[in-house]
Formats: sequence, C-alpha cells, structure tokens
Amino acid sequence: MRISKDITITREQEVSIKCDICGDTTEDLKNNDWYSFAHGHNSWGNDSCDSIKYFDVCSVECYRKQLELSIKEIGEDIGAEIDEKNIKFVKKLCEALK
Repeated sequence: MRISKDITITREQEVSIKCDICGDTTEDLKNNDWYSFAHGHNSWGNDSCDSIKYFDVCSVECYRKQLELSIKEIGEDIGAEIDEKNIKFVKKLCEALK
C-alpha cells in the first residue's frame, strides 16, 4: 500500500532589485535601465573565488560610484577585474565619467 501526505515546498524567488548604492528598488526584474556586474581577482590562492562580488545599480552615477568603491576594495591586484575590465582601465573610466 502506498501512503500519501500533503507537503509544502518553499522556494526563494526574486521579487525586486535594490540598487547597491542609493537603495532605490524596482519590481521590474527585466528593467533595462538597471545594470548588474561583478568584481574579483584571479590571483593565486583560494581567496580568488571569495573575492567575487555582484552588484546592481540603477543609473550611470550609481555605476560610477560602485566602480570607485570596487577599486578601493579590490586594490591594485594585477589580476583584478571589475565588470570584466582590467582594473587600470576601470580607473581611467571613472576619471572620464566624473
């Protein structure tokens, strides 16, 4: 004999996006005005995996601010990348966006 019982399955689902800089939110998960990117480094050691962080920003100004924060956090590591760009290029980009 097979026995049945009711079960409830809970799953996590994204319902909104929050800007990591200004805190604005949107419930439109396909909003093309928002931008997502990551930073990290590929230097020797296990911490390279731990260095990867993801960000969501709502505007060019918030993007620039997050780039500046990422530059400070990730430092001068030769293998450092922000938004899949070399750290030296990102520094020049931030200067151009000011």
